[in-house]
Amino acid sequence: MPIDLASYIKLRLENDHCDGLYIVSMDHSPSEQLEETSSWHTTVLVISSAFQHADLSHRLAEVINPRTGKLKKWNSASQAYKRYFVENFNLVFENAPVYIFAISATREAIIQSQDHFIQELKLKNHYHVFDFNGKRRVKLDPVIRASSGAEESVELSENRAAMGLFLVHFIRRVHGVMFEAVNFTKKLEQIHWHFFADRLPGNTDENYDLMFQYLLGRRDQIGELRWGYFKEGDTEPSDLLADNLAGLLSSFVRNSSDFGSSVILPLSGLMYWEQWRT
Repeated sequence: MPIDLASYIKLRLENDHCDGLYIVSMDHSPSEQLEETSSWHTTVLVISSAFQHADLSHRLAEVINPRTGKLKKWNSASQAYKRYFVENFNLVFENAPVYIFAISATREAIIQSQDHFIQELKLKNHYHVFDFNGKRRVKLDPVIRASSGAEESVELSENRAAMGLFLVHFIRRVHGVMFEAVNFTKKLEQIHWHFFADRLPGNTDENYDLMFQYLLGRRDQIGELRWGYFKEGDTEPSDLLADNLAGLLSSFVRNSSDFGSSVILPLSGLMYWEQWRT
């Protein structure tokens, strides 16, 4: 990573009493697909050891939306709501034992980094790009279905596949950095992330979803990444917190001329944000 993120995480883990299990919320702006109409794509991971980020979302909602005590979907929120979120987030976040990791990248940067992602994720012999009716497609094989052990293949558009590589690479990279920091402080053998997020584009057990199950479900020495969905998207407080942060950072990066990496280190948690562009 561009800065020594592990060192910052170590500072916070001294007071983290977690046994190695973390709950993770994730959201994206504008979406988890590589859209041609959007120049920037932002992904946010919100992590805590016992759903403290759900408590953070409740406390934040009580401040910025006291009438209902609930966060709103960022895209449909009023300018007043967005202003209150910006004005109050740091104050409420100050004492929250929550880790926020975010990345913003241009469409061009994601496309140009595909070979790097494939190499890092060890997919050279599994990721095949081809043309079909004038459109670029990707076949990922073999995919092992965890429930049956059967070998399958996943085929999807290159736009979706490229964004999937970008997201999985970021998730696994941050997971690895947190494992490094945890083991420096607590000497845990593994750390496990349990995801609760919106459903990915398409149907469950098809295309994009299978790609994520395969790439995130592969076990390694540092711990498991388990994937789960809410029955309804954009209704759970923790999910809406990730949505709001992704929308906010997406608006920031589109209007900024400053790019790089930054860390906010409040009293208890941590917020890290990096930006990629060509």
